[in-house]
Amino acid sequence: MSQHRNRITEQATELLADVERSLAEGDARLRAMGLDPAKVRAFGQTLNASQQRELDAAMRADLEAIDQEVAEEKARLAAAAPGLKPSRRPQRFV
Repeated sequence: MSQHRNRITEQATELLADVERSLAEGDARLRAMGLDPAKVRAFGQTLNASQQRELDAAMRADLEAIDQEVAEEKARLAAAAPGLKPSRRPQRFV
């Protein structure tokens, strides 16, 4: 019984550490974008359900647009860099 409790305590401690690490990484990303993490969290808590849905939809649309731009740029770069494509060996004529 004691081992079971110890195991649960260890798992809970690991989960809390993961959550704290994830929050710290999120805060670092927000700071890298020039945003104050506390203000962002406070703003997110003041949104009602419809505003939250609108924000989520706008975020998804932005991410999809970014993915589309990245795919288009990759295609442009692949077309503009013919040296990256494998070339055929020249044939020798006898």
